[in-house]
Amino acid sequence: MKDVLRMLAVLGLASLATPISAQEDSAYRTALVEAQRELVVELEGLAAWCKRQKLGREADVCYRQILQFDEDHKLARRTLRYSRRRGQWVQAASYRRPRNFAKLALVEHAERRLATLEPYKETVFALNARHRSSVSLEQRERSLLQLLELSPEDPEVRRALGEAWVDDKWMLVESESTFERRELIPELAKRCVATAPTGEPAEPNGLEKMLELPWSLVLETPYVRVAGTGDPEEVRHVMQVTQGAGEFFRTLLANDTLPPVGFAVYLLSSDSEKRQFLDKHPRVKLADRPFLEAVESAGIPKTSQTAEWSATEELRLDRSTRQTIGKMLADTYGITTDHGWAWEGIGIYLTYQLIGSRRTYYLRPDRYGDDPNATEEQRQLFRRLFHPEADWMNEAHAFFAEHRSPKLAILMGRKVDSMNAQDLLWSYVVGAYLIEGAPDRTPRFLRAIGAGRLPPHEAVRLAFDMELPRFEDRVRRWLDETR
Repeated sequence: MKDVLRMLAVLGLASLATPISAQEDSAYRTALVEAQRELVVELEGLAAWCKRQKLGREADVCYRQILQFDEDHKLARRTLRYSRRRGQWVQAASYRRPRNFAKLALVEHAERRLATLEPYKETVFALNARHRSSVSLEQRERSLLQLLELSPEDPEVRRALGEAWVDDKWMLVESESTFERRELIPELAKRCVATAPTGEPAEPNGLEKMLELPWSLVLETPYVRVAGTGDPEEVRHVMQVTQGAGEFFRTLLANDTLPPVGFAVYLLSSDSEKRQFLDKHPRVKLADRPFLEAVESAGIPKTSQTAEWSATEELRLDRSTRQTIGKMLADTYGITTDHGWAWEGIGIYLTYQLIGSRRTYYLRPDRYGDDPNATEEQRQLFRRLFHPEADWMNEAHAFFAEHRSPKLAILMGRKVDSMNAQDLLWSYVVGAYLIEGAPDRTPRFLRAIGAGRLPPHEAVRLAFDMELPRFEDRVRRWLDETR
């Protein structure tokens, strides 16, 4: 029965709180306060036993814990040398923690302490299970954090708070998952690309004939079409990576999602071919031209086509990979450039895993690279991030050890063109946390943010069963634990 109650308590913590009934909330609080009163009585008894056994330090521990529930407890305050000064409890400067003299009694003390705390723990777990639909997540988590203060090494409480015993210490379950997945994900990416269909040669279709470009090779599968004007091997490689990127995305984030149908990638080798493409494409309107002329690759408006006209094959590969991932994010979850953190953070993370480069980003570089108002530190961060050998997780750990990370409530409301370098780096961290540490919850979260149009705090409650500040704390802790 105890095991059932404990499991229900964990599930209670991990369930979305419904609107709280004042009556039920009051019942929860009343029962919890009564349990705390009973615990105080038990701790008083344990403290008295400790004194008789000459375990002064353990007695002080009991009195400190009593003050968590009864801050004006006279015996505890007197024993710990507190006095009232201007309405505040102040501990005497001469106070020194006593010693334990009867070391042999510590074994029995451990047994007595367990017997003292166990009934209260059982009550908390049972109350959290019974009231899981009527008491806020914050309240239930607070009760577990109080338990953790009473018994920091209790494995049941640690597990209920989402921790696991890893390498002789308690860590987030997300960190445990990351240690397993961080080695597997690059291998999965390689396998997805290596085994991807390379497509079959095809004749130019009506649109491709209309463009009047010198296509060197056109390849197609039932889902994807790639055509290029340069080296045919580039077309084959982009086709294989594009197909592999789709399988990689589906394996990591959405197992039940079909590949995009009608997706086409056009690889152009010169500025003159770019201009001809834009001149002759029927979907490119005059109003679109200034934007399309200014970028190195772009999705064609109101189509499932992307054109890559960067100067090198490496850049065209990077951009076509990012465009493929962007297509999957939009089609699967409704994530667009309006969701700047996810578009950039997840897009760059997956691209890097697939092809080892991070050359495509949608932020405005002048916001952090060329902006005269940007600090030198910001410009240096931008340059470091896009160095070919940059390790973004190490950069993030070092940078955010000295700087406050962007608040997710704000960051998750920003479009791509309003983000800066710090936003980009923290988005990458959050994307890695989601994919490496919380793969089972991430699809629901992305769908809630994108297609569900939920604000960040509601999406976090729905997918992760916690409040947004707690989620942010876990991301920061995860970054420290997994660096």
